[in-house]
Amino acid sequence: MVDNQDSFTAGDIMSRTLVRIDEDSTVNEAVTTMRNNNIKNVIVLSKKRYAGTFGYRQLFRIYGKDFQKTSIRPYLSRPPLIPQDTKLPQIADRMYRLDLKIIPIGKDGSVSGVITESDIVKEALKSGMFKNIRAQDIMSPEPMTIKHDETLAKALKIMRENDIGRLPVLDKDENLKGFVESTDIIGRFLTQKEDYGGLMEMAPSGKESTVDSHSYAPQEISDKKIDISSFMRTDVVIGYPNDEVSDIFTPKYTETISTVPIEDDGRLIGIITPRDIVRHISALAEKKTMLVWISGIDDLDLYDFDVREMYRMIEETASKLSKKTEINSFSVHVKTYNDSGKRMKYSLRCRLSTAKHIFVAGHDSWDLRDAFGQLMDKMERLVIQLWDKKRHDMQESRRRSVYFEGVD
Repeated sequence: MVDNQDSFTAGDIMSRTLVRIDEDSTVNEAVTTMRNNNIKNVIVLSKKRYAGTFGYRQLFRIYGKDFQKTSIRPYLSRPPLIPQDTKLPQIADRMYRLDLKIIPIGKDGSVSGVITESDIVKEALKSGMFKNIRAQDIMSPEPMTIKHDETLAKALKIMRENDIGRLPVLDKDENLKGFVESTDIIGRFLTQKEDYGGLMEMAPSGKESTVDSHSYAPQEISDKKIDISSFMRTDVVIGYPNDEVSDIFTPKYTETISTVPIEDDGRLIGIITPRDIVRHISALAEKKTMLVWISGIDDLDLYDFDVREMYRMIEETASKLSKKTEINSFSVHVKTYNDSGKRMKYSLRCRLSTAKHIFVAGHDSWDLRDAFGQLMDKMERLVIQLWDKKRHDMQESRRRSVYFEGVD
């Protein structure tokens, strides 16, 4: 076993067992292929050359279509190929920045292997990379939740609208009961029969589902009052803020557990998902570094939590915008002044630079965290507006999942 994460390359980690389909395949054919091979993503070819990927994530977003007739081509994700000598941190960085679940390995339109999010997580945990890393250091704080008596349709709506793959389920007293995950829902609603004549009867909890469907179809779920508890995972491993990540994600659990809730005094304060682990590895990458700094706060009486929250908001904004453009630097300056000699007001100015553009935004508020959140929203709108204008000018008709490599 190699202990240095820089020694791992894509060639060491990747799976060479590839499942391929043609871009003219129907959704029905793609679903059958994934189910028969027990996988969640397939490589898609166009005239025997790499064209993209298709999987559960894309399937999750297809509404009201006849799976027997609908082509997968408009719904493909098109992550760029990476070479086999790419190091583990750089692989994680690409996966995190482009919000991917699978990365194809190869060159010149030929795919030699694939790396999934779970592959990265397993290798990182085996390498000892997360020894002495605490749960509170990498968890996503204050996750969105849903109550146990809500419907499955509402859970799906929340996950789609917020682009998340899992929801902690709470009882009326705010105690954690389990998780509902989009991949479980999709997997359980894919039929077992080749002709899609019936529905997989059993939910993750082992309870029977009463839904009739020719295949996984979001509109079918929305039409039924399905109890969320029928699709809830209850095999939960609880973590605590000071736990070492490597002690939580042991080999015993990584095969079946992908999400760990973090509790403090019996209250859910965060979750750790594979994406959080990938994000941490991404930070180790020697890359075209995005410089991030906040100035003007040294003399302010701030809690460490407040400072971490500000950097977290920058990171989340940068993550969203990095799908549109490569960011070189992201800086925020905080200036304070008193309106009446007692109350302090915060004036924030943000500067984001890319290879071709500089974006500047500002916001004032009596509440620092509110001002920071509003500022990030403004910056996000500025960059996206420019990107959308360029996309319109280029007359592109691809879906949002397509990655325009090199477009700033």
